[in-house]
Amino acid sequence: MTTETVNRITVDAAPEKVLGGKEWIPGISLLVDSDGTTVLRAQEWHSSEAGSCLMSVWHSRDLEYTHTLSQGSLAVADPEKLKALAERLTPLVERLRAGHSIKWDGSNMVGKLDADAVEAHALLDDAFCDPDWQSDEWEAWAAAEWLREPPDGLTHETTDKKLAEMAEGFERDARTDGVLIEGSLVEALEYWRDRMRHEAEL
Repeated sequence: MTTETVNRITVDAAPEKVLGGKEWIPGISLLVDSDGTTVLRAQEWHSSEAGSCLMSVWHSRDLEYTHTLSQGSLAVADPEKLKALAERLTPLVERLRAGHSIKWDGSNMVGKLDADAVEAHALLDDAFCDPDWQSDEWEAWAAAEWLREPPDGLTHETTDKKLAEMAEGFERDARTDGVLIEGSLVEALEYWRDRMRHEAEL
């Protein structure tokens, strides 16, 4: 991962990394932690985590804002866009922190916001409705979609070594076209070779 601090907000985003996939949900999150740290992160959540949160967030001791794409989507974050977003969010985070306190409510230690922090909180929610964070330079494709048809040169007799070489070539070609591949191109090629072998046996 690549991290950089912008106005005391740590931006955590790996360039040229595909987020998401079949069981994953890509997106970004801003965690305003009661320990004084604030992290804006490009990440992915497993589908089993959908709708869950830390107990500290549940009780508003820490405050979290998220924007997610649909499960199975693919995305590539742009670290520069996230740094620009951190710059824009800094005044709101400062207002939020200034009006945030933690008190005992009789059952738990919970976070409380004063009137100005409530307004900042609402504005942060709005900022995460449709933030601009995805790369314009790269798009992401699943390996099986990139090789949705058997490529020229592949036969039922293609060796594993040749398959690996073909996969490396297809990945280079994809990057030249501004595409990052999610998943294994070798496995995508193996799928087509296995089908060819099956057909050759009929």
